[in-house]
Amino acid sequence: MKVIDIYNSLQNTGKKGFSIEILPPVKGTSLDDIEKSLLPIIPLNPQFINITFHAPVRKFVNNDNVTTLVESHPRTATAAVAGALKRRTGIEVVPHLASAAYTKLQLEDFVIDFSYEDLDNIFVIRSDKDPLDSRFRVNPFGHSNAEGLVEQIANLSKGIYHDKFVKDPTPLNFCLGVAAYPEKHQEATSLEEDIKYLKQKVDKGASYIVTQMFFDNEKFYSFIDKCNKIGINVPIIPALKPLSLASHLVSLPNTFSITMPKELEQAISKISDDKDAVKKVGMEWCLKQSEDLLRQGFPLIHYFTMGRMHDLAENLPKIF
Repeated sequence: MKVIDIYNSLQNTGKKGFSIEILPPVKGTSLDDIEKSLLPIIPLNPQFINITFHAPVRKFVNNDNVTTLVESHPRTATAAVAGALKRRTGIEVVPHLASAAYTKLQLEDFVIDFSYEDLDNIFVIRSDKDPLDSRFRVNPFGHSNAEGLVEQIANLSKGIYHDKFVKDPTPLNFCLGVAAYPEKHQEATSLEEDIKYLKQKVDKGASYIVTQMFFDNEKFYSFIDKCNKIGINVPIIPALKPLSLASHLVSLPNTFSITMPKELEQAISKISDDKDAVKKVGMEWCLKQSEDLLRQGFPLIHYFTMGRMHDLAENLPKIF
């Protein structure tokens, strides 16, 4: 089932729901491991499960005093994992696909794999930064941004393939999601510029948007207003993360270019040496955000789980 249909159904019926994001298994581990980690939250019926996509990483390896740069793909193929999880759980699974690290032909093959796994949705991103030099690497035969990949996949729905040797191509119809940044992407010169780029992704074929995490709902509401004024009319799904470590007060803003509310900073600072107390305050803040978003008419909230499945499973029934 397409995410846009899930969202519209919730909105039309007045119901509310949530979705989650998880990582694919580390290479060498079993799919059973990730299924076990989901067991606490499956009974709560998440509307869909996003599964992230990871480009190869480069590492220096020293053998016998000879240093070699090698490429590694530490996490397993997203298509196979997504398809298997959908069959095992019966829940819609949304694979991510990163545009920057692969050629257009390789990306097309990934999309075809998704179709063979009977997946209806793809979440399109640019890529993660290369951990070796903390920058985005772009394949010269690929797309430098998510907009290009959105257009490429949208073309497949018209039977337009990048591989021109395909005969009598079958259209592949996916519902495409894209990311947004309520406090702007770190590379954008302004939030207004970032929103213009977001509209371009929607105009190219994106059906819905999921935001980066935020801890101040007012920033999200202001972002929604700006999106409405520029003509973005697809669903925008707010995404939250329960703060679980005192160090997140610094690491999350540095990594994701987000701000922390003073009230939250002060509450965490008072109990920073008590890990359990920090987790409790972080979850309470997340639930308070969620309740406010639901009151404001947003029927679906997305959660970055970061392995905290038990904590979410214990607390989400309070509001869903």
